[in-house]
Amino acid sequence: MNCPEEKVWFDVAGGAVVAEDGLRYIQHAATCDQCGQKLKAATRIFQDSLSPAEERLLDSLPSSGAEHRRKFAEESAQAADQTTPQALNSPVETKRQRSFWKPLSFVLTASAAAATVVFVFVIQRNPALEVERLLATAYTENRRIPMRIPYAKHAGSPETRSGHNGSLVNTPVAALQAAGKISSELKSHPNDPEWLVLEARLDLLDWRYQAALSALAKIQDEADSTEILLTRALALFEQSEVEQHPQAAGESVQLLGRILQKEPDNTVALFNRAIAYEKLNCYESASPDWVHFLKVETDPGWAAEAREHLARIQEKKNLEPSMSSTCMIQ
Repeated sequence: MNCPEEKVWFDVAGGAVVAEDGLRYIQHAATCDQCGQKLKAATRIFQDSLSPAEERLLDSLPSSGAEHRRKFAEESAQAADQTTPQALNSPVETKRQRSFWKPLSFVLTASAAAATVVFVFVIQRNPALEVERLLATAYTENRRIPMRIPYAKHAGSPETRSGHNGSLVNTPVAALQAAGKISSELKSHPNDPEWLVLEARLDLLDWRYQAALSALAKIQDEADSTEILLTRALALFEQSEVEQHPQAAGESVQLLGRILQKEPDNTVALFNRAIAYEKLNCYESASPDWVHFLKVETDPGWAAEAREHLARIQEKKNLEPSMSSTCMIQ
């Protein structure tokens, strides 16, 4: 990639960019002397307290030379080793600014091809990200919805819808842990958009779309953020399924389309819009989304599910050549 503008590195250091973009920027900084220095300076401005291991990791950034990359990898491993579970779980003051990760939360290592591979090794000073991961774990352990949520690994076909009829005994431990953390944060910050979105997403794991929509309605700002649009689209889809309300599914499609205008390769939005299109019998619209999705998705499980959808659509085309006329939206 080309060197980005200088202000981008402040966005990266402050966590104000989409995670996928942030990873690409950090990969670039690890092999570009000029950008590495800019990221180093921006990180020190945003992070007021760095551990000795993190300081050494930052000092080693960057140089494209093989020896320097080797040293950088060694320092990264040492930083990871010195990050204890107690440090990860220690309570800290959260910033009002949305920050899902920080540059020093990644290990950068040099490959044989002199490329940089990034692995997450620290989730610290960021309880919201911890909850995101708990929700993703709960989703994968007991998938109940056809749409995806961010960060979740692939799971098999959704289990039976439960809504309010589900027993708490069957609730994944990760979901219960997430609920406790969300409740605690909302007591301190009842109108925080970040935690309201997480509350809504927790409810949506079990088809509690009404509670989710109520939580999202409290958000005054950031209405166009990807996280809010994605979560509201999921809530509307669930509403359309339970209440047999195609208009809500149509709104879901529109919201996901707004995300894809900004982030055309957003795999969660692509997957979810294709699901919504299928529910609306808009198979001619769903197919291109599945094809695009397969070009950018790297998880073999999600890719396999997408291919199954495409195969079923092709079967429908063979059986019903005029099926495009059944689409519920124009």
